Amino acid sequence: MRTYLSWRKGHLAEVKGEVVREQPLTVYVNGERFVTLLSTPQQLDSLVVGYLWLEKVITDVAEIRRLTVSEVDGRAEVELAQAVELPKERILTSGCGGGITFRIDPRLFPRVTSPLRVEPERLFERMKELYLRAVGYRASRGIHGAALADPDRILFLAEDVGRHNAVD
Repeated sequence: MRTYLSWRKGHLAEVKGEVVREQPLTVYVNGERFVTLLSTPQQLDSLVVGYLWLEKVITDVAEIRRLTVSEVDGRAEVELAQAVELPKERILTSGCGGGITFRIDPRLFPRVTSPLRVEPERLFERMKELYLRAVGYRASRGIHGAALADPDRILFLAEDVGRHNAVD
């Protein structure tokens, strides 16, 4: 717990709460430096796999032969079953942090089709569940949460100082 200043209801107030940590994580793919991500140091293996999938470096988690993550060193080593050519052209996104992406072409992602229909009430229930389970957010108000869910429950939840990292 730390003391910090917070603007609440039109006034500056001294508040005790958690302050979210952020640190760099450099990802190496088959020995080649690929990218450095600034992230909250938790669920780093999931962050690396999600980032590689969303950037189209991998199309299936089975392509990963070995993944080692060192939070202490801020380093992730990924060994893929096959050699890959890592994208070189970086695209600066318009997000508040000026994020970097390598692949922005929506045609690279298949269109999702599904007969699944979810009642709005179920969506609100999952949002309430997300809020209740987002421990980092409730402690600090300085972290983003994202979840994968089915109509009945949250299947996976991630929190990170970067909203895109939480999705990755």
